[in-house]
Amino acid sequence: MKSMGLIAIRPKKKHYYPNSGDEQVYAPNLLKRQFNPTTYNTHWVGDITYIKSHQGWSYLACVLDLGTKEIVGYALSSQPNVALATAALNNALQRQRPS
Repeated sequence: MKSMGLIAIRPKKKHYYPNSGDEQVYAPNLLKRQFNPTTYNTHWVGDITYIKSHQGWSYLACVLDLGTKEIVGYALSSQPNVALATAALNNALQRQRPS
């Protein structure tokens, strides 16, 4: 590459900046690794997936029922924020109620 006058474009190093000493508050672990419930609508979990397209990034939030392994609610947004997660949960609550 050097003999041809080409220069590689390398990604910049990402820096990790730790929290400024504030203690983080974690939610209690209510699920306790019980990922295979015997009944449906008793264990719901959520996830956010990043989707890249020609228009930029989109974010898909899903609510999954661990009993049936089905998506019970979802929402799509251009920003990964609290409104996205809330919209996915509201969508799930409209479609079916947890036990």
